Amino acid sequence: MDLYACGFNAHRQLASNGSPPGDRIRLQRICGGNYTVRVLFAGWADTLWFGDHTGLKGAVSDDDAVYALSPRSDSLSFVRLPSLSKVKQIVVAGNGRACALLNAREVVEFPLLQDLLQWLTTPSSVQSFELPPYETATHLTAAATSFGLLTTSGTIYTWSSDTRPSPLGRPPTPIEPGPLAVDALGGVPIKKLACAGWLAAAVSRDNELYIWGGGGPGGTRKISDLEDVNGFESVALARVGATREGEDGVDVADVGVGDHHIVALSGEGRVFAVGEGTNGQLGAGEAEFSERWVECEFEGPEQRGRAVGVHCGPRNTFVLVERA
Repeated sequence: MDLYACGFNAHRQLASNGSPPGDRIRLQRICGGNYTVRVLFAGWADTLWFGDHTGLKGAVSDDDAVYALSPRSDSLSFVRLPSLSKVKQIVVAGNGRACALLNAREVVEFPLLQDLLQWLTTPSSVQSFELPPYETATHLTAAATSFGLLTTSGTIYTWSSDTRPSPLGRPPTPIEPGPLAVDALGGVPIKKLACAGWLAAAVSRDNELYIWGGGGPGGTRKISDLEDVNGFESVALARVGATREGEDGVDVADVGVGDHHIVALSGEGRVFAVGEGTNGQLGAGEAEFSERWVECEFEGPEQRGRAVGVHCGPRNTFVLVERA
């Protein structure tokens, strides 16, 4: 399996050789071989690893233990926290607020990640939010000012304690009581949820892509699929790969979300992107913004194999390619 990437590269973090720094405007192979490759952390909590824009902060193990990055070591070493809670996942929003999923049915939220880690080691009374008794959470996500939760039934719950507009996919309430269902999806069961920055996206079990959110405070450019809706309070069906008005999009197998861009993987293994491309994260040349979906380009030798997964950092795109 191979990993391809494009976007922000000022510190040569995407370099696999001695190439100079500089943003990559097309997808280039950065690593791979005859082994499995996984993206563990790309700037937002997307897996069992967690952190913020300053980097990786820790991980949650398969046995529900929490490991924090050791501040006293120059190497990548972790210290297991003596927590009595069964932690399934930890995420950190762009405003610094941190949230943990406990026992797959309960969430707790804190102003800072350090407050959350401290609470895990020395538990005290704290407000928590429980899902309805018929729901079990499968995935927790974080955006700039909000959180999202996907359940086994395919329902999405969102919430925010920030006063700024947040990609909730539903009208905000005066005082957010915790996770509330995104009713705009109309009961469509979801299999993948991704959010970051001011955008969110969800792939349904019948391979449709739904998106919501916007350009953030002061943003004026809009993704065409969101032109006719209030993206922060409603949801739009994305027509990925459509070339003319009224044309249906392709089936979508996977999705990734960056601060201001979305990347979708079609069922046929094609990769599309939309939104901001200032650092080349659209993988389609030097376009600073694309309101419509564009197909990502692979640079160098002809792409070998089939794209099977997509991930996003705040200003990066990563594509996993399975060798033929």
